[in-house]
Parts: sequence; structure tokens; C-alpha cells
Amino acid sequence: MISLPILCLTLAAGCAATPIAAAQTSGTSPLLQPAGAPAPQAAPAAGTGAAVPPAQEPPTAAPQAPENAPQTKASQTVPTEDDPSPAGGAPAGVGWKLGSDGLVWRWPDQDLELRVGARLQIDAADFDSRDVSIGDEVDIRRGRLSLSGRYQDEWRFSVERDFLGTVEGWTGVWARYQKKDWRVTVGNQVQPMGLEALMSSAMITFVERAASNALTPGFGLGVSGLYHKDNYGFEAGVFDDPLDRTPSRRAEGAGLVARTWRRLKHDDSKLRLHLGASTELRPLDGGSRLRFRSRPESGLTSERLVDTGNILDADFLGTLGLESALDYGPLSLQGEWLQSRVERSGSDLDFGGGYAQLSGFLTGETRRYLLSRGLYRGPKPERDWGALELAARLSTLDLQSADVTGGEQFGRSLALNWYKTQNLRVTLEWTRAEGDPTSGGGTAEVDIFQLRLGLDI
Repeated sequence: MISLPILCLTLAAGCAATPIAAAQTSGTSPLLQPAGAPAPQAAPAAGTGAAVPPAQEPPTAAPQAPENAPQTKASQTVPTEDDPSPAGGAPAGVGWKLGSDGLVWRWPDQDLELRVGARLQIDAADFDSRDVSIGDEVDIRRGRLSLSGRYQDEWRFSVERDFLGTVEGWTGVWARYQKKDWRVTVGNQVQPMGLEALMSSAMITFVERAASNALTPGFGLGVSGLYHKDNYGFEAGVFDDPLDRTPSRRAEGAGLVARTWRRLKHDDSKLRLHLGASTELRPLDGGSRLRFRSRPESGLTSERLVDTGNILDADFLGTLGLESALDYGPLSLQGEWLQSRVERSGSDLDFGGGYAQLSGFLTGETRRYLLSRGLYRGPKPERDWGALELAARLSTLDLQSADVTGGEQFGRSLALNWYKTQNLRVTLEWTRAEGDPTSGGGTAEVDIFQLRLGLDI
């Protein structure tokens, strides 16, 4: 737990960073990239749950050139739909430079670049419930440092670790070789399943991901390949246990995870449609641990309203995910559904969950879209004082099947986001979660009022 003075000092530090971010007329922070995905490659001048949503945090990607744009030399900038402004947020020159993309070292020949980034998220939560005992909290949700870099146009790497917060450990630790339309990544990375699960915590609309992300695999150690062309793409990989295992539903053993997406638009309309699908196929040892559970969409409590407990006799896990999003100017509608089947010696198990959310920018901005990954990023504020976003979400997670009584959870959330810059964000959120507490005793209802201060450099 942290004190109110620390919170105030952090806010002051974030405000102090505002001129730095404002001075950059282009580019975005690698820490503001979509979940689990590398940042859109900026010209070399620029530089990136399972069961428990808080544990699923996509890594910060290394500096990259816009992935849907031709490869360029370090001195060039390329406007893209991913980011209409020219790429190149990092200061030009040789040596150490501090900008909105973090602390950057660039060699004289421009072939080698290193980047030091950080993420700090401080949460305050007030829990109101007659059914479960949850104390109010003010704490660091995430405290992260990252070192990423590139060598020439083809090679990228990232080493990232959470040192503070509710979950600590290694996140993105990988190396990558890439060309214009494809790339191969080896290491600890977010497995390609789901839309919200792959987006960075700095980019998701709400404080926490929806409870249905308990059905996504999260991090894994393995190798993946990605191909994208124009407005569609495909990513697949084979993954084993992650470097740092968390108390999640993750099964032991290797499996195949794949995702595909498509972006549909009309040149004469502001209407944009995103469609995607993903799957996980994972053979299981009958003695392996498999568990699904979720917090009530707050990272400051260890209380679980739904929990299957350990499923020990599973032979196979298969999950199918469907996702869609519709954008029209400042308005956005997004939803997902995930369905998992667990095959075992007895009766098979079926678990499912999903969410639907509606958001709109009161100040007229739009959510930016990364074509090469089929993911969303946060807005670029158009006013000196920032951007305002209002959002609502409904979510559900059903972990009841056959003899497994994991319970059902239903959530309703309202959120107000203030983006002072692309690096500084404040979120005020109300969530009502209803479900069956793991301790039993019928249904439980919890009202959660949350405040988050997020700073990314």
C-alpha cells in the first residue's frame, strides 16, 4: 500500500513530463502499444489475463517502423493509418535523448538503437459490499521497466519486468526478425488470442480487462510468426509455460494458438469495421493443473467471485474466440465472446464468457488502429488540456459445467478517461460485479469505485 503523498508526487511527475510529450509532434510511446504486441515500427528514429486478468499484461515492444509501411532509413518518416502523423517520436541525433518514447540511445550510424521505458500505474479502490469483506486500497498496480532496441531494420528485442505492483515478474522477453509483411518472434510473449487480451493496459478502455479474459492463455514461452497485408493479417505460434507462472488457469504443456483479423472500411465513410477470430488447441496431461478464475474486475483485491478450482483429469483444452469492433468517428462499439471446452475422462466441460462495450470521445478524438496487428491504441489528444472519453461495459463469465461449480459472474462498468497526453492518463470508474464467491453462501454483489493514474514513458 502506498500513501497519498506518493500519489501526489507521482501526479506531479506526470505533469512535469507533459512538456516532453507535447514537444514531440509525432510518434507514440512504446509503452502505449497494444497488448502484447510490438509497437508499430517507427522509422529507426522512433522507437513497443489468464485466468486472472491482472496477471495478463502484454509486453512493451521494441522500437519499430510502421509495420504497414515500407521499410525506410532512419532519417525518413512515413504517415500511416495506424498513426496519421509522421513517425519518429524520439529526438534525432546521437547519444542519449529523453522524449515521449522514453530514454533513447542512438549510435552514430543509426543502425543500433536502445530504449529505456517505464510504466507506473497507481490505483485507489473503494469496495462496497454486504456479501464479501474487501478492504479499501491505494496501491501500485504496475511498476515496470523495459529495455528494448533494434539493430538495422530487421532485428528487434525487448526485456521487460514488473518490479512493483500486484503481480511481479518477467513479461516480454523476446527477440524478433522481421521484414515488410512478416516477422518471427522467439521468447516470452503474449499468446495471440483475443482483442482486449492483446492490448496493453495503457490502451484498454477500462481500468481492468473484462472477466471473460480468464479464458485467454496470457503469456507463454515459444515461437510465433505473423503475416499482414493491407487490411488483414494472421498470427500463430507454439507456446509452453511462461517464464513466470502466476496463479492462473494456465495448463502445463505446449499448445498451438492462432489469430486472424480483417479491417473493413469505405473511403467515403467514417465507418470502420474490425473482425477477428482466434483459437487455442492444447493437449493436456491427465495430471496437469488447469484452473479458471477471475477477480471482480479490480486488481486491488484477491477476492474471487468465480473459481473452478484445480481440474486435474483434463486431457485436452480447446478455446474459440470471436471479436468485432465498429468505429464511427469518436464513437466505438466493441465486443468479444470466448468459449472453452475441456475434454476429460468423465463428462466434458464447457465454459464461456464475453463482453460488450460502448465508448465515445467527448472532445472528438478517435481510437487509433494498428493495421499490422489488428489492435487498438489510445487517442492522440487534439487539445492542450487533453481528451475526454466516456465508456460503458457489460461483461459475463460462466464457469459452471457438469460437476464443476465455478460460479457465474456478471459485471457492469462506467468509466471516464482523461488523456492529458499520450503518456499521462487518469481514469475514474464504477463497477458492479455480481457472482458466486468462492467461499460459497449464495450470490455476492460488490460496488467498486476506482481511480487510476497512469504514466508511461
